[in-house]
Amino acid sequence: KRLADEKFGGVDEGFERLAQCEQSLQDLRSPPRVISFQAFKKTLTKAGFVKVAPEADLTLLFLFLERVGAYKKNVDGYLTMNEWSLLKGFSSRALTGSPARLRCILDEKYGGVDQAFLHMHSAWLERALAGAMCQEVLAGVQEALSNACTKRECLLRGSSTTGSARGPRRSRSALARLMPLTRASEKPPSN
Repeated sequence: KRLADEKFGGVDEGFERLAQCEQSLQDLRSPPRVISFQAFKKTLTKAGFVKVAPEADLTLLFLFLERVGAYKKNVDGYLTMNEWSLLKGFSSRALTGSPARLRCILDEKYGGVDQAFLHMHSAWLERALAGAMCQEVLAGVQEALSNACTKRECLLRGSSTTGSARGPRRSRSALARLMPLTRASEKPPSN
């Protein structure tokens, strides 16, 4: 990240440089949206990354950025802007003192890290249980309405609500797909 800031003027500008290198390597008319390892290696070597960190493995760095930042299922050998932008999260200045400050805040407010976790977990659990109970109630209401509609449909058609020789009673949505509701003015279909 420091190299991107110092040599390119920032992470976003660094990706633009990578795209320019890829464009020249591939002889493209416009900058590409993905960067190959070849362009990655050439750009970082030219920027002096190998001199700053001679023990660093560019292949490993490329694969790390691609794998960790990948929203896709598999690694395809190209970096996207989102994957390269992971470097923004590696700002050491943003983290300086933060863990210590966080611990002090948690100690002051909750009496310690363990108590803070229990408080957060309890708050989450309350909401999760309330949401699950609401879902169960809605599922029960849906089932009751479905059964009521199915009984009405069966009465309109003159058949049994308990099933038939052909099999068990279907849900309302299945019946609605198979046969539309008969209007009261129409004669129910005969079986």
